[in-house]
Amino acid sequence: MGFTSGAAFGTVLALRSGGAAGIGTSLGAAGGGLAAAALVFGLSRREGRTSPLRLVLVGIGIAAAFGAGAVLLLSRLPLTEAADAQRWLAGSLVARDWHHVRQIALSLVLVGSAAAAMARALALLELGDDLAATLGLGVERARLGLTFVAVLAATAAVSVAGPLPFIALMAAPLSRRLGQWGAPGARMAAAGITGALIATLADLLARIGIGGIQLPVGALTGLWAVPIFCGFWPAK
Repeated sequence: MGFTSGAAFGTVLALRSGGAAGIGTSLGAAGGGLAAAALVFGLSRREGRTSPLRLVLVGIGIAAAFGAGAVLLLSRLPLTEAADAQRWLAGSLVARDWHHVRQIALSLVLVGSAAAAMARALALLELGDDLAATLGLGVERARLGLTFVAVLAATAAVSVAGPLPFIALMAAPLSRRLGQWGAPGARMAAAGITGALIATLADLLARIGIGGIQLPVGALTGLWAVPIFCGFWPAK
């Protein structure tokens, strides 16, 4: 939906502006992701309502725009910095240390707490907009809140590992096939753990898959999504 592409653009923009890795790139990723989310929601609203299908279609366009912007910024960087940024855009866990672990752990605590607080709203939204509104839920406000939490989670991950593609697409279907998780909070936690396992396995294979060559983690996660898109692995 364009959020991770916006985060990637924000990170490259921070690097282009002379920001150092760490807090600068984290803020750049958060700013880019939130900007993408604002554009997606702003362009998707019609008559005060937001259609999920329109969200996806607009998100594809926003993702393409931010991806093109990141490439343009890369062309303006010095050769060495551009090569480093390009490796980061491909998605990588190379040269990550305990500083990055602490950074993502803090983000996980904050975002996880917010997600747990929004679990009831998510459960009501699953009943449909009309019924959720009848039960007293502010549908648009709840949807915006959930999106804000999701954007913060995605940008925190992108600021550390780069934009690893399609993990969210794979994590939820795989977690549903591995077990029956009733409440929305349990399903979110299961999907998060599954996504972490996918990223870890992809990194392990990237390191040992071809002797002497460190493959980009994002390339593997992108390839793994092909069976889902082609229907070889059912989404439900």
